[in-house]
Amino acid sequence: MRARRRRIGFIGRIDPDETMVDGQTVKTRTLYRYLVRRFGASSVRAVDTRDYRRETGRVVRELIRCLHECDDVVVLLSSGGRRALFPILRLASAALGVRVYHDLIGGALADDVEADASGRLVRHLNSFEVNWVETRALADRLRALGVRNASHLPNFKDVDDVDVDPRVPPGPPYRLCALSRVTPEKGIDNAVRAVAAINGDGPPVVTLDVFGPIEPSYEERFRRLVDSVPHVRYAGRVPPERAAAAVSGHFALIFPTEWIGEGVPGTIIDAMHAGLPVVASRWPYYCEMLQDGVTGLSYDFDRPELLEATIRELIALPEEELAAMRRATLERARAYAPEAVFGEIARALTRPARSARTAGEAGPAKTPGPAKTPGPAVGPAALAAPAPGPAAAAPSDGVRVMIVIHGLETGGAEMMVLHLARELSRAGHPVRVVSLHGDETDVAGLMRRAGVDVVALNKAGGPDPRTVLRLRAQMRDFSPAVVHTHLPVLEYVLPAARLYGRRVRIIHTVHNLAREETRHRVLRAVNRRAFSHGVVPVALNEEVRSSICREYALPASAVPVVGNGIDLDAFRGPQRRGPRGAGARLLCVARLAPAKNHALLLRTVARLRESGRDVSLTLVGDGPLRGALEERARELGISQRVRFAGRRTDTPAFYRDCDLFVLLSDYEGMPMSIIEAMASGLPVVATRAGGVAELVDDGVNGALVEADAAAAAEAIAAICDDPALYARLSDGAVRTSSHYSAEAMMEKYVDLYR
Repeated sequence: MRARRRRIGFIGRIDPDETMVDGQTVKTRTLYRYLVRRFGASSVRAVDTRDYRRETGRVVRELIRCLHECDDVVVLLSSGGRRALFPILRLASAALGVRVYHDLIGGALADDVEADASGRLVRHLNSFEVNWVETRALADRLRALGVRNASHLPNFKDVDDVDVDPRVPPGPPYRLCALSRVTPEKGIDNAVRAVAAINGDGPPVVTLDVFGPIEPSYEERFRRLVDSVPHVRYAGRVPPERAAAAVSGHFALIFPTEWIGEGVPGTIIDAMHAGLPVVASRWPYYCEMLQDGVTGLSYDFDRPELLEATIRELIALPEEELAAMRRATLERARAYAPEAVFGEIARALTRPARSARTAGEAGPAKTPGPAKTPGPAVGPAALAAPAPGPAAAAPSDGVRVMIVIHGLETGGAEMMVLHLARELSRAGHPVRVVSLHGDETDVAGLMRRAGVDVVALNKAGGPDPRTVLRLRAQMRDFSPAVVHTHLPVLEYVLPAARLYGRRVRIIHTVHNLAREETRHRVLRAVNRRAFSHGVVPVALNEEVRSSICREYALPASAVPVVGNGIDLDAFRGPQRRGPRGAGARLLCVARLAPAKNHALLLRTVARLRESGRDVSLTLVGDGPLRGALEERARELGISQRVRFAGRRTDTPAFYRDCDLFVLLSDYEGMPMSIIEAMASGLPVVATRAGGVAELVDDGVNGALVEADAAAAAEAIAAICDDPALYARLSDGAVRTSSHYSAEAMMEKYVDLYR
């Protein structure tokens, strides 16, 4: 056994002299600097692997010393570095009890795992505390290959503030830019040729500025190419933190990569911070970063000749669509801000050190490394599941309903399915819930406790044709009269229903604005065909219905509206006593994700505290921003008055213990948490996001505010300082909630099923 002073090791290509500006080095250097700021230079021991091939002995000696001195080690390595150093790291984990946190760069690891017939790479990866990867699809694929501890952690980029002009840059000529390493694998040749083809011999329609370091072996060829094509110029290298400012003012970014191992490129994050739509090839993980028609346009990865046509398509779009793309990229950039990621890393590194172990123990201690990407963390009426008891006899007119959903993590759509399935079962309608992914979740457990049949198909990451056959088998086994789908699953359900061969009615609930729920144009094409061939789209509210009608050219009469419903009895309790004035207790139940804008809520609490009010805030939920939000609370000086309760299944107790519900989201469908709060008698202060305005009636059951801390603080103070107003809003909230019972929701759906 050994005792060590707590230190953090850091292994990767740091290059403190900043001679290298590739994506791997920039990410590694940014994270290293953060850890030094967060924990102090004396607590972080770095091993710079920049020259490990030439200085193997030096790197190995520094690595061994680092592993001896440190309890926790953060590792960012290239594929070559992984081959050289992973065996040492695995040994250190087993023999010394070192916790290894592997932060993957790029998207090629799954290919490396598949190519390793020996299985050694999987064993190395499973010996670590966690393997953080940049995309959810890659995490899913690695788990399918046997990597138990793969977890999604987005890429990040430290970007200087950019003064973005919200207006669409005029043209022609339209100023395009490329920002990457200037190498053949990044498709720079294709970009230059596309510009030449578009311009032809006439006046320039587009121009192209190429930014980035040139690969030495490619420089001569690249210079000749640029010199041969008018209106294309090499704009030089830019410091990584200044890249967004350098491309600001351009019309769009061109990213024609031909590298199959792309993960989440930092250069696209730069473009997003500058508000630039992106024209890109669809590499394997494209869809997790970009949305076709929302943040830009894409073309088939294997058909670079389509780049020209895709650029032409972009510049031909109406100005209002281009403006919407600029806004969407700016919003998307927030997910890749360092503060959205660093908090998660810091939280992992500040867990208590595990006991040191003697050599010879098999494998690392069982400390948590998330095996699954956390889903939405709201745990609404989970506690309300009744004991199973005897199954109700199916009435002669009972409808056999198969509900198909993407997964059963704890989120709004999943909780709605829980309530619906439970009520269908109570009413004697045979129901089976089929999850394309796993079913080892709290929601699935609650369904089974209520007597609902739950089946998981354990779909592999990415397209999986076997899922169609598994769905067909479920249909043959259950013989549904209705298949009720949720989230993007129709691409599997439609062919499965065709193979099933019997007549079946398909109902599809859209849980968000049409383009938010189905962002890829291929999936929108699936929906468009489905809705024109008998599949009934159902909207949660009028705004969602309008978005469906616009997107799929449907009349309003073809899109019924059925609002979410909850088990009201689980949330109704004793008569509320009224607010505690200046000491009011605020509550927010929502996933800790960018769209929920918890940062604004924290600023609101800070403003209330600055005005002399002793308010407190409880946040129920978890998600990728937890660490960043905890740190932000500390920066604002309110950490002692903000409770991060995490994922909970006893949410009714939180509603009963608090005075006011606050939700300041950027966008929403129909938040079930607001319905739960109202059923508990809580007035609601919320932004006008999505379906919120259909729930919150300003001055009747709460207050609608702009996304501004001062406005939110003023509304909260006004409600808490006026007992009569509070009582009136509380009564209004309870009345509103009465229209959103799970039973009423179920009955409306049964009418659609028949």
